[in-house]
Amino acid sequence: MVEFSLYMQNKYLFAALCSGLCLVTAGCGGGDSSGASAPPVTVGGGQTPTPTPSPTSTGGAATAVFAASATGAMIGRISFDSNGSGSFGDAGDVLSSTSIDGRFGRSISTLAPEIHEGTIPTSATFRMQATGIDTLTALFFSQMRAPAGATVISPLTALVDAVGSEGSVRSALGLDTGPNSLRGSIGLTTFNPAQGLASSDADTRHNATQLTRVNLQLLAMAAVLKDTNGDPVDYSVNMLDGPRYMAQQIAASGQLDLTNPATIRAVLDRSMDRFGRPSAQLDEMASLMARYNAAIPTDLTSSDTVRGWAWTFRFDVMVDYRMLSSSWPNPSTARIAAIDAVQMRQTAAAFARLQAPVPGLFMAVPDYAEVLVPDDSTILSGCTSVNRRYPSCNDIAPFTFEPATRTLVSATSSVPSSLVVDLSASAVPIEPDFLRLRRLGTTFRGPVQVRYTSRHPNGQTSESYIFVRVRVPGT
Repeated sequence: MVEFSLYMQNKYLFAALCSGLCLVTAGCGGGDSSGASAPPVTVGGGQTPTPTPSPTSTGGAATAVFAASATGAMIGRISFDSNGSGSFGDAGDVLSSTSIDGRFGRSISTLAPEIHEGTIPTSATFRMQATGIDTLTALFFSQMRAPAGATVISPLTALVDAVGSEGSVRSALGLDTGPNSLRGSIGLTTFNPAQGLASSDADTRHNATQLTRVNLQLLAMAAVLKDTNGDPVDYSVNMLDGPRYMAQQIAASGQLDLTNPATIRAVLDRSMDRFGRPSAQLDEMASLMARYNAAIPTDLTSSDTVRGWAWTFRFDVMVDYRMLSSSWPNPSTARIAAIDAVQMRQTAAAFARLQAPVPGLFMAVPDYAEVLVPDDSTILSGCTSVNRRYPSCNDIAPFTFEPATRTLVSATSSVPSSLVVDLSASAVPIEPDFLRLRRLGTTFRGPVQVRYTSRHPNGQTSESYIFVRVRVPGT
């Protein structure tokens, strides 16, 4: 397993990614070049998914159009297992990139044609893999896979690929019967929820909402189940480890109720988290994850709402999860155990009101930082530190992933009366100057958003957030 720990954490892994040696593929939503949804297919009973009929290009040739989606369109690099070896990046495998809306295929013009290698298939006959940025959240995901027959790459297709049976996944997640059931005949590997949320058809929107909720849950589980689980909360999420452990749970029990603490505990018992942690600690960790998964509403009516829930997990719930997992007994246990759906919904609503990322050839990525009381400042420096990292370490060109120098142009606190930001003059690769966050007053606890602007050497700029929590050590 190769973990691309947020772009510049390891320049040698970065070089390998850029050279195509360790490639991961981004999934896309089914649809033709006009953006229309691909015809749905019925898949079940453990059979190999049936490829969606390919749309016809303007040249008269039948050509499949694919799409990548995490919570929204995913942009980045795509790899096809063209030689059928079961791995990606081998000689003869096809490498390509997406368009700005996450689509890829022969008829799609990409924004990074220089990285294209080989001939893109005309039909959905090969496994695919994606690495890139989710444009809805500006979060980075790697090695997200989809089985042969898929026209979409998503967290759900990564689970289907790991399990080896779409029918088993549908049954385990309760997508055919009960309150989470889908309407009509759709395939999990051909239906694009990110696209479906904007549909005028009620059944399509219902299915898109249900599967977006599942994808949010799967992304959260992947973030805590990855084998490099000591990474900071704003690191990239590898999409191999989590689906593998969840696939083992499905194979053992036939079900995967991600709102059930017992189910999540069983999955944790299959992961690296089980080592060195007592049963009571794992129970509390599983309880927090189950409460988040259950709190996600079934009426995700807008992309802002979806982003709000994704950021709620990454920059709030996951912070407490990491705190719980750090030591036992834990002084934060009672506080974290009291977090309920009402609190999570309030947090999600606050995140949903923040400015959305702007997809582009250069994107700033959200960060997390803490200021500890009674200390009145923290310095975010360098790109190699595990705990304190300069915000621009995450910022990236999502198609080429080049480790270029970025400069912080500005940074503004949303609560300047309580938290001020002292921005240094410039940043240099790997070991930039510092950005200092300084707390004023004795009662402020946050969270607070620091809105910053990052500039690429080519002059392009992008804006994102540093989410800051001020806390007393041990709480």
